[in-house]
Order: sequence, then C-alpha cells, then structure tokens
Amino acid sequence: INSKPNLLPGITLGFESYDTCMQPAVVMRPVLQLLTRESTEELDVACNYTDYKPRVIAIIGPNNS
Repeated sequence: INSKPNLLPGITLGFESYDTCMQPAVVMRPVLQLLTRESTEELDVACNYTDYKPRVIAIIGPNNS
C-alpha cells in the first residue's frame, strides 16, 4: 500500500508490536507512548481534544498478552 501512491494517496501505513507479558509496570510506557501527539514524545493534558492527532488511529489485538 505504501509503494502505490494511487491506492491511498497521502497515507502511510505502519505497525508497532508490543508484548507486555501481562505486567502493569511494563504496559504503561507503550500505552503512554501510543497516546502522545503525532511527531512528538510529549503527552499533552488539555480540556479540549477536538484537534488532537495521536500517533496511532487504531489498536488491533487480544485483550491480553
């Protein structure tokens, strides 16, 4: 998809894989990183998230590790 400019113009697809081993201390870092704004490592705290653009749009996987 990424190599065919006519299929989804202006969109790049990718993935990140995490295994948290069901440990709360291990899961916090990736979760907070997924919530950061696009192109940054900062997690904003705001009252209005209407224009907020997170690093990810969807998460696919089981409810456990």
